[in-house]
Amino acid sequence: MTRTVVDATSEERWIHLDLESRLQLELADPGGSDAWDLGFQRVAIAIDGGISGPGGMEAVVLEGVAFDDVTEVPADGWVTDAADGDDEDEDPDLAFAGWYAYDFMTHVLTPHPLVYVVRTVEGNVFKLEILDYYDDAGTGGVLTLRWAPIATG
Repeated sequence: MTRTVVDATSEERWIHLDLESRLQLELADPGGSDAWDLGFQRVAIAIDGGISGPGGMEAVVLEGVAFDDVTEVPADGWVTDAADGDDEDEDPDLAFAGWYAYDFMTHVLTPHPLVYVVRTVEGNVFKLEILDYYDDAGTGGVLTLRWAPIATG
């Protein structure tokens, strides 16, 4: 299992993560690159697939299951980043949309207890959980992730 902290505090700049190399990248043209798997900017999380990039990535959102219990690749439920659909906003429909709850009283974001399974640009499969949105000082946009490969055969 790998723990990664991503500084996505910038409102202009995206930080990209390549799961195989475990590197965080700043790319001039992520829409034209398959060097990344996940992109982060504040609360937005993109995958290198669909409208976000050419990598063909897909993800499955798993509810009601613990991270350690995810040991197999899901057979169905795969989605990718898509253009805005028939919903209340004009934002793209990202595979990781809805990953957090927002408390209007305290203005605090809390990750939902979800596990994401992603198939990377290279075809490898990982499970991923978002543990926190804040660093120890309370700065928002500093995401803590835990993730691990899932054997595919």
